[in-house]
Amino acid sequence: MSERKPLDIFVLEGTVITGPAGSGRMDMFAGRPMTEWITELTNVASIVVGSATAQPSVGCPPCRQSERVDRAPVPPGRDRWLPRKDWVSKLGLPVITSLAARPPDWISQVVMAVATGRAGDLALDEYHRPSTLFTTFTHSGCTRNSFFEYKQSTLEFGQGTRTGCLFYELGCKGPMTHSSCNRILWNRQSSKTRAGHPCLAAPSRTSPPTT
Repeated sequence: MSERKPLDIFVLEGTVITGPAGSGRMDMFAGRPMTEWITELTNVASIVVGSATAQPSVGCPPCRQSERVDRAPVPPGRDRWLPRKDWVSKLGLPVITSLAARPPDWISQVVMAVATGRAGDLALDEYHRPSTLFTTFTHSGCTRNSFFEYKQSTLEFGQGTRTGCLFYELGCKGPMTHSSCNRILWNRQSSKTRAGHPCLAAPSRTSPPTT
């Protein structure tokens, strides 16, 4: 933070806890709210990348407004769901978000691009995510698509890929969620639906996520 050593890429995994009442004191480190550390680090970083399950780019969709543990995007701002549109890093770039419990390759692709000076090649959508990762539906490439076509449902979580579609009975959001989970596999092997769990959905491309 003193800038004696340059901070090239700052990657935050998870979401920023701002409660209670905006004090940030539900998440402390070395006697200070984590929100303060994050704000100061993002202010000196050349590039800021958000990643992981709690989705620092859009707050935390599983968290309801009634909860006392408030959350915010990175860097912390007023809008609970969206990255700050007025914020840019030292290199003049917005927060680049690779989002949410997805294959590690997604994160490594983003970090490799910015580390090699190709951040300008990343086309971002309205959530500051690399749009190439979110142009197709999770449904694309799902091994259960034949069951989907014939409306043959699986009835329990965790059932193998030969026992039916997860959509009709278990609420899979794969047919309506933009992601490449079944094209770029987790560790090049699997995905939620291949492991017998329905897609939980990423934010929609046109509106903030809902719970």
